[in-house]
Amino acid sequence: MSLDGLKARELSDLRLEKIGFVFQAYNLIPVLTARENVEFIMQLQGIDSGARRERAEEALSSLVFGRIGRSTPE
Repeated sequence: MSLDGLKARELSDLRLEKIGFVFQAYNLIPVLTARENVEFIMQLQGIDSGARRERAEEALSSLVFGRIGRSTPE
């Protein structure tokens, strides 16, 4: 994939929708719950709250984190 010639907005959309990364340090937002941290990027993408919640809970459950979905990182 060549990124040459993409406008700033196109690059921003590409980063938001197609590129993911995993922090080496946790870098969670401490005032958000685990589920809210998982939902955060989906919110920026404009995904509705019901779909965000469902996808976040599914992801946390698949990682055996379902019980901590309402906990904050601290």
